[in-house]
Amino acid sequence: MNTLLPLPGLPTKSNATSKSVAIARAPDPAPAPAPPADDDETGRAYFLEAVEPMDDSDEDELAYEEVPVEEFVEMSDSEGEETLEQAVRNMNEKTLVGVGSEPSFKPEEPTPKVTQRPEVIDDYIRNYLASKGMLKSLDTFQNEWYEFQQKGKLSPEDLTIVPDVYQRNQELADSLQKLRIDVEDYKDIASKARATYDKLRKERDFHRMHHKRVVQEKNKLIGDIKRLKTHYESYEPTLKQLQHKYEIAMKEKMLTKLEKDRLAGKVRDGGTGWGKRDT
Repeated sequence: MNTLLPLPGLPTKSNATSKSVAIARAPDPAPAPAPPADDDETGRAYFLEAVEPMDDSDEDELAYEEVPVEEFVEMSDSEGEETLEQAVRNMNEKTLVGVGSEPSFKPEEPTPKVTQRPEVIDDYIRNYLASKGMLKSLDTFQNEWYEFQQKGKLSPEDLTIVPDVYQRNQELADSLQKLRIDVEDYKDIASKARATYDKLRKERDFHRMHHKRVVQEKNKLIGDIKRLKTHYESYEPTLKQLQHKYEIAMKEKMLTKLEKDRLAGKVRDGGTGWGKRDT
C-alpha cells in the first residue's frame, strides 16, 4: 500500500518570503511480482520537502547591465523601420533582377519532322492490294508471306526496298486517281451550276414576257383613254347645246305653269261673280 508521510506546517503569509515549499517525488522502486493481498507493500511515497529560498544578498554576486527603457524602445523602433525599408528594398531588387534576368527572346521550339523511309516490297504489295480492294488476295498473300518467312524461304533480295521507279509510278497513279476524283466533283458542281443557270434563264424569260405583256396592256389602256377623251371632246358641243335647250324648256315650263295658275285664278274669280248675280 502507498503511505503518505505527515505534512510539515505550511508557511503563512508572514514567513512566505523566507521559506518555500516544494513537492518532490521519490524514485520508483524496481518492479516486483505482485504479493498476496494480505501482506503490506512499501511502494511509492509522496512527501513535501522544505527548501530554503535564495537570499537577496546572493543577487549581488551576479553582474547585471542596466539598459534604459527609452533606449530599448528607440532601438526596437529603428530596427523595425530598417527591417521594413530593407524588405521594400529587397523586393525592388528582386523585381529588377527578375526583369533583367528574363531572356529577350524565347528559343524556338524544335518542330517535329516526319522522316519517310523507303517502302519494302511486302508493304508495297499489301498497300497495292488494299487500295484495289483485293482483300482475298491480300489475305492469301499475307498467309503465304508469313509462312515463307517462318520457314526461312525468303532470300535477302525478297526483303529489299521497292525501287524508286515503282514508288514514283505509284505516286503518279495516286495523284491521277485524286485528280480524277476532283474532276468528277467539278463535273457535278458544273452540272448543278448549269441546272441553276437554266432555271434562272427560264425565270428571266418568263418575267421578261410578263413585263412585255404588262407594257402592251399599259399602252393599250393609254390608247383607249386618249380615244375616249377625243370622243368626249366631240360630244362636248352637243352636251352644251342640249344643256341650253334644257334650260330654255325649263323656263318655258315655268312660264306655262305661271300662265296656267293665272288663268285658273281668273276662272275661279269669274265663277263666284256669276253666282252672286243669280242670287
